[in-house]
Amino acid sequence: MAKGAFRLKRKQLEGAKRALSADDFGTLNELDIDCASAIQKDAASGAAVTPARRAYLATYEAEGYINGDGFDAFFSYMDDEALAEVEPGYRLFGAPEFAALIRRAFEAVPGGQPPRTQVEREAAMEEIAEGAADPFEEVFEAFIEIGGATAQRIRYIVEHPDEFFEG
Repeated sequence: MAKGAFRLKRKQLEGAKRALSADDFGTLNELDIDCASAIQKDAASGAAVTPARRAYLATYEAEGYINGDGFDAFFSYMDDEALAEVEPGYRLFGAPEFAALIRRAFEAVPGGQPPRTQVEREAAMEEIAEGAADPFEEVFEAFIEIGGATAQRIRYIVEHPDEFFEG
């Protein structure tokens, strides 16, 4: 199956293995950014994006929104399809604690599940903002406390390179 324009170098795979074994978070973060950028370019070019790549990008973007502006931004700005990929994506990458937090955030939305469209989610976030208590505060704090899933995503690439590299 053609995987599109994703052009990470296989030599980066060896660097990823070394960074994982040394807990070199700086290198892991750089690889995480490179991977997400390459997947975004593939998606923008219309190239086929595999399920693992979609999950990678969804979890990467989710962390950006949540870490930047909390669950309000996550629900308001995540792409409709990507939002559905986040929880299973964390499970795929071996990060069940993140998947559980995403599930808790989903359940905190009125109705127990975020609306399907971005416009409806934005309206739900406005409704929540008008309330007295922030239903996401506890989940947000737990999310921030455990940090990002960068290492889990990179480990998945190391263990499943054919889902991410051509040739």
